[in-house]
Amino acid sequence: MRICVLLLLGIFTLIASSCESPVEYSPADKVKNLLIANYAELQSEVEKLETISKDSTALKAMRESFVNARLKYKKIEALVAFYYPDYSLRLNGAAIDKNDYHDSNRKIEPATGFQVLEEGLFSENPEPAELQKEIAIIHGYLQAFEREIQSINLSDANIWEAIRLQNLRNLSLGLSGFDSPINLNSIAEAKASYEGIKEIISPYGFENGEATELDKAINYLSNYEGDFNAFDRAEFIRDYANPLAVSLNEIQKGLEISNGSLSSPMNMEESVFYAVSNFNPDFFAPPGNKKPNTEMITLGKTLFFDPILSGNGEVSCATCHQPQLAFSENKALAVEGVGSQARNTPTLLFSSLQNSQFADRRVSYLEDQARSVIDNRREMHGSFDAALERLNQSESYKKSFEEIFESEKIDDVQLMNSLGAYVRSLTPGNSRFDDFLMNKGDLAPDEIKGFNLFMGKGKCGTCHFYPLFNGSVPPLYTETESEVLGVPEEKIWAEASVDNDLGEFEIVGANLKKYAFKTPTIRNAASTWPYMHNGVYESLEEVLEFYNVGGGAGIGISLSNQTLPPDSLHLSDQEMDQIIAFIRSLSNE
Repeated sequence: MRICVLLLLGIFTLIASSCESPVEYSPADKVKNLLIANYAELQSEVEKLETISKDSTALKAMRESFVNARLKYKKIEALVAFYYPDYSLRLNGAAIDKNDYHDSNRKIEPATGFQVLEEGLFSENPEPAELQKEIAIIHGYLQAFEREIQSINLSDANIWEAIRLQNLRNLSLGLSGFDSPINLNSIAEAKASYEGIKEIISPYGFENGEATELDKAINYLSNYEGDFNAFDRAEFIRDYANPLAVSLNEIQKGLEISNGSLSSPMNMEESVFYAVSNFNPDFFAPPGNKKPNTEMITLGKTLFFDPILSGNGEVSCATCHQPQLAFSENKALAVEGVGSQARNTPTLLFSSLQNSQFADRRVSYLEDQARSVIDNRREMHGSFDAALERLNQSESYKKSFEEIFESEKIDDVQLMNSLGAYVRSLTPGNSRFDDFLMNKGDLAPDEIKGFNLFMGKGKCGTCHFYPLFNGSVPPLYTETESEVLGVPEEKIWAEASVDNDLGEFEIVGANLKKYAFKTPTIRNAASTWPYMHNGVYESLEEVLEFYNVGGGAGIGISLSNQTLPPDSLHLSDQEMDQIIAFIRSLSNE
């Protein structure tokens, strides 16, 4: 009897379960399942690569498997890099060792990941043991992070922000050759990345043919038959990537998916959010000086041009940062002497869109930069405290500060914030190059060719990242890079000596940062001569020649930590002129 009852209960359970409706997965759940499946495919390809690597004669098969693994990574890069940026750098960061700043001895952390493996795998003399070691590291990362991927919690807002940022990543780090510098497989990898985006948006109701601009971009890349250097990036950005950015934004709004709540370096409400006019300087500002009002900016401008801040009453901020020269000056050194006080004056235009200030990156915010300069007796001939005292003795300034800050006494924070607010407002987005990309104007053929050379054969875009063309790393902009170029102390082209300014090393004490200097913007560079931290080069032509021969390594300077590739770029005189023509198109009125 008991057995019969159990059988009947089992039958009823089966009937009940068969009548249950199938599980309804949300689009975000479907994207998660897709990510897990694609991650498993990446793991499988790396395991295959590891097996092949045990046969030292199978170099061709190893390279093919590596290419396939990278393509599979590119399909999931949008989500992995967004949710786990540190992990993505370990998996696919630049092949440059770094110092651990948490370690008192600044121990070296070796670079790891696909770029390191690519460098070894596609070299003239690959070392099997080193290749196997790097493949094992990549495999280990993938295994260790599998649980994170399995338990990832995706949201619609973050998914759409990730894929929109991936479009920028493709343009800035992909098509410049930054993350495929040796194999130069960036066109195929960009295609794989866009195919990954297409898979991600599919659960939201977009099948083949519905995401038209995405299909156009994929087809353009699929049909391209030229090499990496010949790719027309200007055409792709203007006619495919920008329309795609508009399309993704419209699709997201149509789905009523809001943007994320966290602060962003760009205005994500805009369609082409990475247009320079849509960057958000407040993202790079200190917590106490975000969203300054017009009155504070105007006050900061007045202070910027007033010699009251100097000890001798003759020098203002504008003495060295002259508006007609893109807020720089045409002198080799701002002050005479040695060390960090004797460097070339940088432009202040777009200086707000980076995470560190000064050539040696010794402060993070414009406010601290202003204080440091005012307090420098060699630059402003006085002190910060004395400048504050003079301001508090001025009835007109006391009135202006009181109206804005509601305080009877002017203090250091108010002064710093006012100057910082003004300098942070100097982000014009009206260059002829910007207008061209937004279909608001034209460029000459040589200027377009120059941009493509800048982003391709010239490798300039691997350090001066599109679209800001400085060292702020897109698309998250949480890091600003510095480089070791091997800049000479004087302008000679053979048996040169490195300039004795140790740069960032003087601040952090890390050997890899000896002679390292922050990567500046090349926007408005046509007006900011002379060039380099010591003003050694007087023209853009000289700068291009320096890069063309491999930096310091090409003129007799041997630095083991030079980050600029030491190989010649083999640019012709005409090609260098075309790059300079492009740089001139970045000037603002």
